[in-house]
Amino acid sequence: MSSGTVYYFRVTSADASANAETEPEAPGTLQFMMPSGPCASDITAADFNAGTTDAGTIVIPDNNGSVSLKPAVTEEFSGSSVPGGWSDAIWDGQSGAITTYSSGQVTVNGSHLSYNTPVSPGTTLEFTATFTAGNFQNIGFTGDAAFNNPWIVIGRGGAGDNNVYARTSNNQSDLLGSDLLNTPHLYKIQWLANGSFSFYVDGVLKSTPSVTQTVNTNMLIQISDYPAGGVELGVDRICATPYANNGSFTSRIFDAGVPKNWGAASWNADTPSGTSMQVSVRTASSAITILSQPWTVIATNGGSVGATAQFIQYKADLATSNTAVTPVLSDISFTCSTPENTAPVVTTDPATQTLCAGSTAGFTSSATGNPAPAVQWQVSTNQGNNWSDIPGAVNGTYSFVTANGDASKQFRAVWTNTNGTQNSAAATLHLNEIPQGTIAAVNSTICTGGNDCLATGCGEWWCAYTMVVNGNTYTNVNPGQTFTSFTTGEQSIWGSSGSPANPSVTDNQAIEIGTKFRSAQSGYITGIRFYKGATNTGTHIATLWNSAGTSLATATFTAETASGWQEVRFNTPVAIQANTTYIASYYSQNGYFAISQNFFAGAGVTNGPLTALQAGVDGANGIYKYGGGFPDQGGNANYWVDVLYSPVNCSNPVFDLTSITATTGCTNTGNPLSSTTVTISTPPNGILTAVNPTVCENLPVSLNFHATSGTGPFTLTVNGNTYPGINSDQPFNAGNAVYAPVSMGIFYGPGVTGGSQNVDNTSTELGMKFHASVNGTISGIRFYKTGTDVLNYTGSIWLNGNTTALATGAYTSDNTNGWKQIDFASPVSITAGTTYIVSYFSPSPGYYAYTANGLAAPFTNSLLTAESSCYNQPGTGYPASPSVAKYWVDPVFTSATAISVFNLTDISSAGGCTNSGNPVSTTQVLVNAVPHPAISSSVNTPVCTNTNVVYSTEAGKTNYQWILDGMKEQITR
Repeated sequence: MSSGTVYYFRVTSADASANAETEPEAPGTLQFMMPSGPCASDITAADFNAGTTDAGTIVIPDNNGSVSLKPAVTEEFSGSSVPGGWSDAIWDGQSGAITTYSSGQVTVNGSHLSYNTPVSPGTTLEFTATFTAGNFQNIGFTGDAAFNNPWIVIGRGGAGDNNVYARTSNNQSDLLGSDLLNTPHLYKIQWLANGSFSFYVDGVLKSTPSVTQTVNTNMLIQISDYPAGGVELGVDRICATPYANNGSFTSRIFDAGVPKNWGAASWNADTPSGTSMQVSVRTASSAITILSQPWTVIATNGGSVGATAQFIQYKADLATSNTAVTPVLSDISFTCSTPENTAPVVTTDPATQTLCAGSTAGFTSSATGNPAPAVQWQVSTNQGNNWSDIPGAVNGTYSFVTANGDASKQFRAVWTNTNGTQNSAAATLHLNEIPQGTIAAVNSTICTGGNDCLATGCGEWWCAYTMVVNGNTYTNVNPGQTFTSFTTGEQSIWGSSGSPANPSVTDNQAIEIGTKFRSAQSGYITGIRFYKGATNTGTHIATLWNSAGTSLATATFTAETASGWQEVRFNTPVAIQANTTYIASYYSQNGYFAISQNFFAGAGVTNGPLTALQAGVDGANGIYKYGGGFPDQGGNANYWVDVLYSPVNCSNPVFDLTSITATTGCTNTGNPLSSTTVTISTPPNGILTAVNPTVCENLPVSLNFHATSGTGPFTLTVNGNTYPGINSDQPFNAGNAVYAPVSMGIFYGPGVTGGSQNVDNTSTELGMKFHASVNGTISGIRFYKTGTDVLNYTGSIWLNGNTTALATGAYTSDNTNGWKQIDFASPVSITAGTTYIVSYFSPSPGYYAYTANGLAAPFTNSLLTAESSCYNQPGTGYPASPSVAKYWVDPVFTSATAISVFNLTDISSAGGCTNSGNPVSTTQVLVNAVPHPAISSSVNTPVCTNTNVVYSTEAGKTNYQWILDGMKEQITR
């Protein structure tokens, strides 16, 4: 009969004569209820083993079974051979000695078994053993596996009695009991932290006044029997502390068959000082739903569960603050009774929910009643005025994926059994729409190196969004708002500002050297840079790595300069993630590299989103590897390796919106939700040249623009004039040539100052050899005067190699320094391409401006070229001695042929990109003057047809035509 169940009966009595009496008369009955007993319990080891231990608990099979915290050492001897971590051996090689493993027990007969790992003071040893009448059966701590001193054990010596003792290597002994043989008992040796020992039998502390020996060195755990051939020593289980600090045991799920009123929870447990145990329960109507139910703590032993359900499960949480002891749960039970037949009573109403459209709604209800009530979920679309059943919704939880049309619907659970029906409260479903949005570029086309912005579209005007675009998160973005800008230009960590302490050192072997870096934003690495010293020759190969050592891209440096920053770009930019470590490195074939010791020891370097990491943030920095390959060695030196970074892929970058979240918390994700592409237009550039380098004045000047980048037609600005619709290599008219002879020098100019003052303490003629690219005249010389002395100077012009001056002029200086000019009485004509010398005489003490090596190479300024310097010392006259110094002497030159300079200062392409410079390109045109003839005649009367007339033209001009009285004649002079 089942506990808590009501049974009905009648009693009938009859005698031998068939006389009978029934009590009570039918249809009446008598009744009784079976007393409530434990409906669920764990008592034996088998019961507990049906549950689940965690890493901190263990089921103890001894003494009918229990649960405790797990000790550091535990052995059940459940196998058939020596367990792992243990060693067994025969004492003295005795015949017949044996160690046996069987039925979860080890027996030793003339043998011994020891745990290989030493234990220390503070260890508690506990074991279940069966001692017999044999001598020298001992279990405990020994100095080593050979049972050498010191040793502290529980067991028997050689007295030949029937007692069990606490024994020590100092011949100390105390009786633990005279009735312990031949049956298993639980023994414990507590090795205290101060080196002393306490002994327990079946949980009872035994008085051992004679055992005073202390041990403060590590010992082994040992089981021993000697000699062989006698009765055996058996051990079922042995363990040693420390115990785990805490752990949890979860029981199996108990099924009462029908709903029960669960009553008292009672248990037997040992909770030594410093330990605790807490029991919690949960109930449910099914073995599945119970797993998701919360735990309810039973406050005291014997406390009521107070729930009605078919299934129940308990949990025991064990803890200790003293790892030498553990709480032990020996048994536990739960009473129950059969509930009376009752109508449903709703115990849990479904809750109103606010969700995002497209997410899963879940409504839960529960009810009590006997028999257990069934449930049917209903929905109302008109604020509860009408309800309809939801097909298939017959569980305590109703869930479904929401759609926009489910907004404002109401849901309830209807619970029914044979005794009645009850409705739960109605729950309303509120839905927030899934946010929608698009992104667009403010400018669909931008120029390389230019800036652009991204803006949102669509969405609700009142909602601020969180958006993820290309892996970067942007918050508080409103519809139509520009939320980020970007540049197509490249960034690096050091730019052009790097300054290594040692530009080029070597370890005399090939080496890969690199820098660890991160970017605060996702983006692209377009290439790698490194600082090169003059001796760092040979092949250099760049590599970008991830932190796991995978090569992401490589490229070989070409067209390197002798020193300074070198750059190479990958064929395809490499996408990198924000706040992720990467390595930029290069392979140095000849083993040279730049270095600054301890550079990253105290700080990293940040420029914009890029950071070269401080050493220690993510391992070493800088890093290297001899012979090449992934650089995985290093410290804190800087090897001056850098990257080229762009926030976008500059080959027409694509921006993907992959997530948008509204302030309601609703999120829409896609791959992508929206995309926008920006077209990158190359900024224009090109070269301006003259179609005809020489023209006559007033004739058209034709220029040609050769585009080196950008798309035409172009709009050009030349000398401030705008020329639209210009195509590459299609000449255009830049206006008529203007004859304006140029007066110029080579070095002289506003703000130009001469070199330092030199004093030779003797008079010196200081000169410069030069030539002009066109004919012209020299009207004088200029020289830079240093000091404040007032001296008499002369200036001259010479034909190179001719010691007679072509012209000379005098100048009496003032007491100021600066440029001084000496004019000749008449200009001196010079021929294009012929070398001349201009010089000035500096009297004693010979002050003059001087720049060492200033004319070590020729220098050209427009139409004039300074070839070299020369001097005459001491004295004046033709300066024949050559020099590479610069003496700051200059001709005053006027060209016979004018020069028109055309400066291209601005280019605009058809793609809308502009390139401006001062100038971007320049060219020049030589302009010859148009002859102006003068007419003379020996006839002083009107000139008639066929009259001989004498015509003269400007000197040097030939083959001109002249028309007079309708007759055209060729003039040759």
